[in-house]
Amino acid sequence: MPDIMKLIEDAKGAYAGKLFLELPEEWMDDAHYWCKNGHRSTTILRCSEGFRDRCLACREPVRLGPKELPGVVPK
Repeated sequence: MPDIMKLIEDAKGAYAGKLFLELPEEWMDDAHYWCKNGHRSTTILRCSEGFRDRCLACREPVRLGPKELPGVVPK
């Protein structure tokens, strides 16, 4: 499986539109969260301050990203 977190960073670096808090605005409009295991979701487990938000499927930390990532079929 490809490194999902690296793909998200690559997509962020290649984005040419407006940014908000260093993230592409369109990612926030239609929020998709990814975990390192390839789960993509619009719903996550919100954690308290000091802890990272988690994937509902596997409880791994999640990261906001684009709806599609090259070479990744979401689980």
